[in-house]
Amino acid sequence: MVVCKHWLRGLCKKGDHCKFLHQYDLTRMPECYFYSKFGDCSNKECSFLHVKPAFKSQDCPWYDQGFCKDAGPLCKYRHVPRIMCLNYLVGFCPEGPKCQFAHCSLPAGPGIQHLLFLLWKLGNPHPQQSACSPAWGSGVKGRACATGPLCQ
Repeated sequence: MVVCKHWLRGLCKKGDHCKFLHQYDLTRMPECYFYSKFGDCSNKECSFLHVKPAFKSQDCPWYDQGFCKDAGPLCKYRHVPRIMCLNYLVGFCPEGPKCQFAHCSLPAGPGIQHLLFLLWKLGNPHPQQSACSPAWGSGVKGRACATGPLCQ
């Protein structure tokens, strides 16, 4: 967990609901905005992390799979937060590699798939009541199936 940059200035309004650390810990300081954005920080007493920009040009392969092994802010790779694709998690994403959401490589168990299906149903309360039919003869079920991404 990273130290809250707003808490450091006494400006955090989230209090106990803040997802960042509210205690001073040099090993968990957030990245320096100026150093990461411009490659230079003129504050000689800056307590924020100064990570070389060259390291941050490559996405972290562990973070992309769901969890960084190098303790988050101390990782030398870039962490890009992305929303997971519910379709992919429950079995199939019709958008494939063009999908705007993340396709995590970690498998989801049957319980997780059922939960994700229920979430999918909440987002699609009135699916079309049409029979399943293979899409263009490919063997892939059509998008209009009432069971959504769990169509078999």
